[in-house]
Amino acid sequence: NYGIDMVIERYANKGLYYMINASVYESNYTDGNGVVRSTEFDQNFNIKFLAGKEYIVGEKKGKRNFVGWNTNLAYVGGRPYTPIDINQSILEQETVYNEQLAYTQNEDNLLFLDVTFTYKINKPNRTGIWSLQIKNLFSNGNAIYREYDSVLNKEVTIPSSSFFPNLSYRLEF
Repeated sequence: NYGIDMVIERYANKGLYYMINASVYESNYTDGNGVVRSTEFDQNFNIKFLAGKEYIVGEKKGKRNFVGWNTNLAYVGGRPYTPIDINQSILEQETVYNEQLAYTQNEDNLLFLDVTFTYKINKPNRTGIWSLQIKNLFSNGNAIYREYDSVLNKEVTIPSSSFFPNLSYRLEF
């Protein structure tokens, strides 16, 4: 594995923060026949942008409450996968992968967007944080797996899940 990673970061200043991260990399292995191949994680690049802001919404006894938001936008290279040998799969009536072409095909590049809204309540001995997070707002994702379907007599791809909302409460002491 080798690559380069670059980061530009602004720490919170007046409640605003952001970070830009870009990575270019390669992840390979040598198989039993001495052939150098990509690994399952060789997506070649990723670019991420995170930004957020917190606002003061109240103060009691020197303790400030905050409401805030942040976004995380990511563009990542397509994940490598091993193609299915359709002819052999038809003969055996089950999924047979073409291991001679291990990790030689790539899925499409993906764009992800996560959004989070928070409300932080500061008390003398604890802090409570309400959070609504929406993961994968664009409903993009890699295939969970590919298989040969003997009923349909073709390769089928099972996509990963779509966006996921998450409401949470965290208590910090």
